[in-house]
Amino acid sequence: MDEVLVLLRASAPISGRDLAALLPTAGAAAQLFGERVLIVRLGSTDCATVAAIEGVSGVYTGAVPADMELPQDLTGRLAVAAWNERRQTADAGGKRRLGDGAAWDDPRFEREGRPADGD
Repeated sequence: MDEVLVLLRASAPISGRDLAALLPTAGAAAQLFGERVLIVRLGSTDCATVAAIEGVSGVYTGAVPADMELPQDLTGRLAVAAWNERRQTADAGGKRRLGDGAAWDDPRFEREGRPADGD
């Protein structure tokens, strides 16, 4: 199952909440952002089924294309922008941070909430 963004047209006869109730999510709850944007985990065959629902303008595993009509509400626009930012970061190999993958007690790093030895 992949995490996908589902975008509804402004003229969709169904709301995001109603669509979320219909989705075959295998128990995973959809995240709603306004009335026109959902993020949910779907199988590839389910993605095609959802894309065919009247009012759905797209089901995206990657970035939402720049020429797509974005939701009018701020919450929906921010959700799409955050989704695109996250996808671009993932496509570039992900964020690289000092200490990624290190154990919590790695001696190379100072522990939070505890004074250093000898204090």
